[in-house]
Amino acid sequence: MYVKKALWIMVREGFVKLGKDEIVNEKVIDIVGDVKKVSITTPKNMGESLGIQMHWLGIVFKALGKRFLVGAQVLDNTHKKRLFRFDSGCRRYKVTSILTILPLAMKDDWNCLEIDLRKQLQRFYGTDFVEIIRIEVQGSCRLRRIFTSYDSLADINMPFDIRLLK
Repeated sequence: MYVKKALWIMVREGFVKLGKDEIVNEKVIDIVGDVKKVSITTPKNMGESLGIQMHWLGIVFKALGKRFLVGAQVLDNTHKKRLFRFDSGCRRYKVTSILTILPLAMKDDWNCLEIDLRKQLQRFYGTDFVEIIRIEVQGSCRLRRIFTSYDSLADINMPFDIRLLK
């Protein structure tokens, strides 16, 4: 089941465009620019929530050799909103009462990032996961898919259209 939500696209310098990747032969979103100057976010309106109760967040993307950041704002069982940012330009993690920034290691090719947001909440805040409120992607990448699930999807169990090429 696919749920489509409106995207908010912010471009001060760079671009966001729909294209087709020649390797995977599929539509992708090209996001090119500095992390502070280009991003996509869903849902579009700040007061809205995605309301996704699946705690695994997956992103299939191609790194373009520049800084890339993916963020997920979640609601925990104490009704606090927490933001997790996974940043390729970060060397060590940082934790505040509402923000956790974690280093993101990736190769300059196709990557599949799977994040257990429930485990991250328990590890850094000692709270339980309720839902994903919003998702953001900043910086340069070629975005193929963002998905959620209740369990980790080992490559063998992933739907064919999400699998990475070997």
